[in-house]
Amino acid sequence: MRKEQVTDTSDMQTLFVADKKLGELEALFGCEVSDDDDFYDVLAFNLTRLEPRYFLGKLATYSGPRLRGAVFGLGRSTDRGPEQRAALAALLNHADPLIVGEAIDALRHSEHLDLWPEVGTFIGHEAAPLRGAVARFARRALLPDEALLVLTGLLTDSDALVRQNAIDELADLGNRRAIDAIRRFLKDPDEDVRLAAASAINTLSSQP
Repeated sequence: MRKEQVTDTSDMQTLFVADKKLGELEALFGCEVSDDDDFYDVLAFNLTRLEPRYFLGKLATYSGPRLRGAVFGLGRSTDRGPEQRAALAALLNHADPLIVGEAIDALRHSEHLDLWPEVGTFIGHEAAPLRGAVARFARRALLPDEALLVLTGLLTDSDALVRQNAIDELADLGNRRAIDAIRRFLKDPDEDVRLAAASAINTLSSQP
């Protein structure tokens, strides 16, 4: 399970798509690939780079990992107008929690942060990746004190991935008041959570 679908797009212009034209990328996006989480993301990112409105009106034609990739691409589009916002917001009603989580991340990347009232309703959802997406959105969408409250609440989540997300977002929030809440996770049963806690405390301790 990925912590987030993709956080850094600096390597999305990979060798296998570097010289591909729009039609070639479309053909690759139509291929069936089941063992590579990033395959459709990379292709969708590059399709959107060539044609920012490429995925508008097409989302209903995809499903599963291909739909997740399309949502990822749409979220990285430079065209962040009303149509893009509406297309992503509509996916908050999708039946697949992974698609909803991807849509939340895409809305965050697109700076449609006014949708917090809708996104915040998923904070107690049974799907851990969806709760993690809410944590990431909250840090960007809320005022610092409100974000601190939401993220410290998520530290008690039963899923290690969500705890790690909350810790990472608290580190990025930059509020030293979070240190005491994070400190006990240095002894978390999950190694990644322990490492995240140590890194967050180090980051926050350096804040003025």
